[in-house]
Amino acid sequence: MDERSASLLTKTQRQRLQNEFADVDTAAKQRDQRLIRQRIQAGVLDFRLLTTYPDRQYDLAFDDVSEEELRLALADTYVAAERLRVLQQYDRDQLLREARRRAETVSAQADDVRSLDRLTLQTAPEIRQQTEERLGVSRWVRRARIGIILGNCGLFASIVPYTLLGGFVGRVPAVPSLMLGGSAIAAGLLVGLSMMMIIGHELFAILTAGKTLMNRIQAWW
Repeated sequence: MDERSASLLTKTQRQRLQNEFADVDTAAKQRDQRLIRQRIQAGVLDFRLLTTYPDRQYDLAFDDVSEEELRLALADTYVAAERLRVLQQYDRDQLLREARRRAETVSAQADDVRSLDRLTLQTAPEIRQQTEERLGVSRWVRRARIGIILGNCGLFASIVPYTLLGGFVGRVPAVPSLMLGGSAIAAGLLVGLSMMMIIGHELFAILTAGKTLMNRIQAWW
């Protein structure tokens, strides 16, 4: 790392950070810390320009960097950005929404930035909601499942007594027969409606997934 040209930090500043300023006096340490703070500020502000930097140039910039080294550097970059966000007390979800709006703006205006279309800039509540919708645990699906359970219980509670009465008595009286028959019909309707709700939800999920896939293919194209 020390052999590289000056970037966010100079070669000397990188060496002193690695040595924790062990080879300099207090005055030099304070001077270097001030200069490093200035460079950090300038470097972070430069990313406003780098959001429009072409994908091809990003690829070429790291041609001579190993995959492991780049992955670790990206992980450290993420940690540093999160530390800055926490210290400035910025809400993560709000920052993600701002980043998403910025990505959409840059994607519409700049060239060779197709990687922006593949970013996942979603807040935790948005991801949770999409996961629930994908797994079919929405409010109406939960109600439909409860309806199926109650309907099946109603069918069981209607058919079993009707069968037992018919077996013991031979012929079920009119009033109990109407009551049990009505209960069975109501339970059957509940089961049928609940099944229709679940099927409709699954069809809607399939159509939504298909639309999303088409939008992604269109954006990629």
